[in-house]
Amino acid sequence: MVESIGEMKMKRYFMIREFAKLRNVHINSLLYYEKLGLLKPAYINPETNYRYYEAEQLPILDTIIMCIRLGIPLKEIKQYIDKEGKLNYQELLDYGHELATKKMEEIQTNLFLIERSLNLVKDNQEETVKGGVYSRVLEERHIIISEFFDTPGDVYVVEAATKKLYENAQEYGFVPLLPAGIILHYIDETIIKYCIFIEVISKEKNHPQIITLPKGEYSCVKVDIDASSKLVPEVNKHWRWEKGMTVVVQNMYSKKYNFGSKPSEFQKIQIEL
Repeated sequence: MVESIGEMKMKRYFMIREFAKLRNVHINSLLYYEKLGLLKPAYINPETNYRYYEAEQLPILDTIIMCIRLGIPLKEIKQYIDKEGKLNYQELLDYGHELATKKMEEIQTNLFLIERSLNLVKDNQEETVKGGVYSRVLEERHIIISEFFDTPGDVYVVEAATKKLYENAQEYGFVPLLPAGIILHYIDETIIKYCIFIEVISKEKNHPQIITLPKGEYSCVKVDIDASSKLVPEVNKHWRWEKGMTVVVQNMYSKKYNFGSKPSEFQKIQIEL
């Protein structure tokens, strides 16, 4: 039996369900891409309104899927289609490459944060069995600090200063790390000031806003404190203040978080701020 011209023509096309199956997308998705003007059927039967696609259109579908995975709004793709309906493939790929690179950097940063937290949980778990003052080696940390205040323990001041530090970190292009901490700094026999700090990740280690807490062996003690705790008297229980002495107060990570208690660690260091 001789095939009609229409039958021969139809062999060049995929029916919409077949085309959708090639990339495991829903038929409604193809209809939506058509509505946006991104992927129009190669042929629409005027009698049945059935839609058909060509194999040559698969790269366009692949590009749309890529954009969805990268988080590019589909409506943005339209700006890469010229007046003749041609897709500026190279420009779109360049844009996709830029977004993928940023996402990769974000993933690497998140992996670092997770690994850091896991290491802190492991390290702190070992330290919790110790009582009184003990020594341990802490890695180098890069921090930014608030202005100095006279009275440690003011919850409002702490929260406001912490919020400002996070805003500053983002302004400088740093990645802020949780949680914030407090630094007590000895000025003289009558003055001990404090400031809020957050640890940050930065490509610029010599940035003027960054203070480096050096790697080294720190004298430490585990304490349980809350918003009403008097930090200076707590420190006085363990050390005698001396010139250049600074105490870093930082929350300790544990395998399980207890909302009713905040175990912290005092870390004594000699540093000029």
